[in-house]
Amino acid sequence: MTLHGDDRPTLGSAGRPLAGADVLDSGAGTGIATRLLRERGARVVAMEPGAGLAAELHRAEPEVPLVRGEGNRLPFAAGSFDVVAYAQAWHWTDPAHSAPEALRVLHPEGVLALWWNQAGITAPGSRRRRTGSRPSPAASRRRWPSCSPRFRSG
Repeated sequence: MTLHGDDRPTLGSAGRPLAGADVLDSGAGTGIATRLLRERGARVVAMEPGAGLAAELHRAEPEVPLVRGEGNRLPFAAGSFDVVAYAQAWHWTDPAHSAPEALRVLHPEGVLALWWNQAGITAPGSRRRRTGSRPSPAASRRRWPSCSPRFRSG
């Protein structure tokens, strides 16, 4: 899925336009990805389990449908979305539950989009350059213990 630097964003290798697509932004947080997706013409439903983040998202984007829920148990009918997106949120789920749930709510030709921001990684067309090696996962956990992946169950 192309979100930056393209006048005609598409759904990755599927090549379908993002404009007009029904998108679930799962773990929407404050709505950063929600806004990017909407700016590109997607019809977005934001889903956020946290009350504080959901309230902040609703204040910033009151017209966006907002559902309280979590990725391990998506509260939507089968085949509801063209895209299920997890922008920096997949690691909060248990993939043994969240992957089948995402596939269940996607249309048969739908796209599951997962992405993270990584310091020091250069994307094609980016002006930023790689600045040395990335820290090991153990070093990252020591530096940012609150950002370590956690799995929630039940």
